[in-house]
Amino acid sequence: MRINIEDAEQVAEYRKRMRHDFDYVFFNSRALTAKRLGVDKWLFDNIRVEGLENVEAVKDKQLFYVSSHKSLADFLVQQYVFWENNLPIPRIIAGANLFKFPFKNFWKKCGAISLDRQIKKKLYLAALHEELKDTLLAGDNLLDYLMGTRDRGNGIGKPQTGVIGVVLDVAKRGKDIFAVPSDIYYDNIIEKDALKIVDMWKAKRDFHLEKGENLKAKIYDYLCFYSDYMAYIPRVFSKNKGNVYLKFGKAFPIKDFNKVSLVEKLQQDINDLGNGKL
Repeated sequence: MRINIEDAEQVAEYRKRMRHDFDYVFFNSRALTAKRLGVDKWLFDNIRVEGLENVEAVKDKQLFYVSSHKSLADFLVQQYVFWENNLPIPRIIAGANLFKFPFKNFWKKCGAISLDRQIKKKLYLAALHEELKDTLLAGDNLLDYLMGTRDRGNGIGKPQTGVIGVVLDVAKRGKDIFAVPSDIYYDNIIEKDALKIVDMWKAKRDFHLEKGENLKAKIYDYLCFYSDYMAYIPRVFSKNKGNVYLKFGKAFPIKDFNKVSLVEKLQQDINDLGNGKL
């Protein structure tokens, strides 16, 4: 897409909003603190990981992790596992709804890229394409959630393919990128009981957005956000934490796929991981 001079400023603003601010010193210090305090035990009985050898085998490559998505805790668990096992730490595609006070700076410095899937404007999509392309050309690894949003219990659902298309485009331009399928699931999802409330606030937010009542929509958007996070407080005191399970499948180069076949391959591999077939 060609961008004229008048639109360039808007694209630059979109890209600034999206851009991660990954800081390894910040990330490493927060991860060390979490390890020393045993934060994982505050939320789970155990973190059980399978298939680390599949990532080890290609950790010298540029990696595109593609995962199922069950909980906001996915971000924390996956990045912590990568760090603890000295594996490539990716930049993460994360919903724009997460980037609110007081967590915005934390997510950005841990490598999160803000993506607002509600915006369908061509300029926004062009900005996303350029931001992801530059991230990949810089040699960064990337983690994307195939369904885009959290699974409500119906499997992977309809894949969101925009990010995959950009990664594939960069690979076909000469970058040797390997996809790593991944599945994550929980005995007891932390915010499970909050999801109905979150969905109710989202419906009200969208209703007011359609009516152009932006202030009311913003209030309900914040209610969505804090309803999710408040679910983590009682979890610390719960006796029914359960385990979290993270599985990695075999990595493969993506440059010889087209977008349709790559999405099908990733969806099948993630389903197979979830069903214990890989």
